Amino acid sequence: MQEDLIKAISEQMKNQYQPWLQINSLWLTSLEKVTDLQLNAFNNYSKIGLEQVKKAIEINGVEDLQEFASEQSSITESLNEKILDDNKALTELTQEFFGNVESIWQSSLASAETQTSLNPKKKTKAA
Repeated sequence: MQEDLIKAISEQMKNQYQPWLQINSLWLTSLEKVTDLQLNAFNNYSKIGLEQVKKAIEINGVEDLQEFASEQSSITESLNEKILDDNKALTELTQEFFGNVESIWQSSLASAETQTSLNPKKKTKAA
């Protein structure tokens, strides 16, 4: 009888904490994806900046300066597109994370309701 009680408590605890384990795993995966996104963005932005510094250093005259200045608008547009793409990717990751968390909680609630309906509390008769 004690073994049954221990098994029941153990199963109940497992079911109670399973959603938290899933969410922690999901959080860690999402954190890894966001970190990769940020590192790639930083790498891309720093490359663009370093290229511009190198081009600025190579300016030797008015013609070079005019060419450098005319390139800046296209580089700015390119940089703006990269920023928008990175923001879109971050938004998608965030929506995916919250969608998965909601799914975990809904399945957890459904599981708890199923267990409750399958194992109603037994009423004892008063002596």
